[in-house]
Amino acid sequence: ISALQSALFNQYLTRRIETGTMDATLLGDIAKKQDSGGIFTVENVEIENTRVKAWEISPTGPIYGYKMLQAVATAGDLEATVLAGSGLTLEAFRNVKSKGSRRPLRYRPEGLTWQWEDAATLIVSFFAPKGAYATVLLRELMKLDVTLDEGDED
Repeated sequence: ISALQSALFNQYLTRRIETGTMDATLLGDIAKKQDSGGIFTVENVEIENTRVKAWEISPTGPIYGYKMLQAVATAGDLEATVLAGSGLTLEAFRNVKSKGSRRPLRYRPEGLTWQWEDAATLIVSFFAPKGAYATVLLRELMKLDVTLDEGDED
């Protein structure tokens, strides 16, 4: 169940990255305060996006479950679309007693360092908070835009 919830969260996060809204709030988002951990529903995107840029708050994404606090409006529609695409409902998680939760869409890695060991080996070190995936950060760091020349194979 945890792997399914993580996969669905990653699908939601991918949509936010593709639409350029991972570092911004949407109307109806559930945002998390960085200092206190408190959560609230976003009602004014313009005001809250100023706080997002200052790292005071971060939008959250769904860890789907039958008691999960649901986003509304624009953010809620996106969450519902991702869940519907899986063929599941929130109630389906009741059978496996998975209540669900929220997870910030982004985090600041602490103690980030890197060094080249040799021409082909980059060593990256950092601390990720509980609930954050180091593999996702590394995937984002390693993205390459590759253009194949005519005649190159895939």
